[in-house]
This record gives sequence, structure tokens and C-alpha cells, in this order.
Amino acid sequence: LATSLSASSGWAAAETAKKEAKNQETVISKTVTGEIVWVGKRALSVEIDRTEESSTDMLIPYDKQTKLERLKELAQLKRGDTVQVECEQRYKKDEKGELTLSGTMAKKVSLVRQAVSDALRSDQAVRQ
Repeated sequence: LATSLSASSGWAAAETAKKEAKNQETVISKTVTGEIVWVGKRALSVEIDRTEESSTDMLIPYDKQTKLERLKELAQLKRGDTVQVECEQRYKKDEKGELTLSGTMAKKVSLVRQAVSDALRSDQAVRQ
């Protein structure tokens, strides 16, 4: 009886190890720079590429551990502000062994440059 219990425990541990190996995550750090499109309660949208025909936005979730540089809070960010976001992207292997994105999280958000307000632009235009 003791032999069969230890054998089944060993089998369960082996199965758990296989599942963990199969579900291993690959974490890639990435830094993106772009203009704020909007800031929500749990994520911010950053325009990372723009052409005449289209633009590409990246939705980046954040949490309480996200560090801020040159900002006291994310609510200070306005549309058009330029930010640099350091984030981690987590990838898992699917059944075919290919990596698929399973999540993204902002680790640090830095204000690079504030957007020039429309009022300031029109004031400068009048002065010139």
C-alpha cells in the first residue's frame, strides 16, 4: 500500500512539472515612446506610430506598482503629451509551441514632453 501511494504521488508531481514547463512564461521588457491618446482607470493608450493614412495605438495596463517619472499621478497626462513607457510583455507557448502574448503591464511611465495647448498655440500665433 505504501509503495502504491508513493508511486502515485510521484506521478502527480511529474504531471505538475509537465504542466508548469508547458505553461512557462517568457517575459520581454519593452520601452515605447509616443503620444497619449487617453488615460483610463487601469490602462493608458499611447500612439506609437502614425502615417498619413493611419496610426497605431498600444493599450498598456498599469497598476499601483507602476512608477512615475516627472509626474505625480497619471491623471495629469493629457491627450498629446509625449511619454516613454517601460513595460513587460508576457508570452506563453501555445499547443503548437509558438509564443503568444498573454499580458502587458507598465512598469514605469515618464513624461517626456507636455502637449502644447491650443490656447498657447493661438497666443503665440498672435504675437508673431
